[in-house]
Amino acid sequence: MTMKRWLFLCAALIALAPLPANAIVCDGKVKPVVVFRTAWCPYCLYLERFLDDAGVLYMKCDIEKDTVCADALWRLTHQGGVPATLVCREYVLGADIESIQMLLYRYGQYGTYGE
Repeated sequence: MTMKRWLFLCAALIALAPLPANAIVCDGKVKPVVVFRTAWCPYCLYLERFLDDAGVLYMKCDIEKDTVCADALWRLTHQGGVPATLVCREYVLGADIESIQMLLYRYGQYGTYGE
């Protein structure tokens, strides 16, 4: 599966779901936050719990179950470590909640930074 096809499938999945008020809008298009993860990674679960609690629309991309996810992670970061979070065109390596909050705030989807 090509990267273009993968992004198309992501967009299709998001289009089927009701759009929450805190969806990320980048370049005039709704884009999900993408969390590159593995099922066994405790930091990935910590990050997902934060996003769930914050009500952020995100997509899990398991690099062990889906080679497209692994390829996308490598192309994006030139690394294979998880978690990695993609917000619009920017990524954060690790479960760096403060950096992710700053990106969400930058795209107007996290209220006032530091809340």
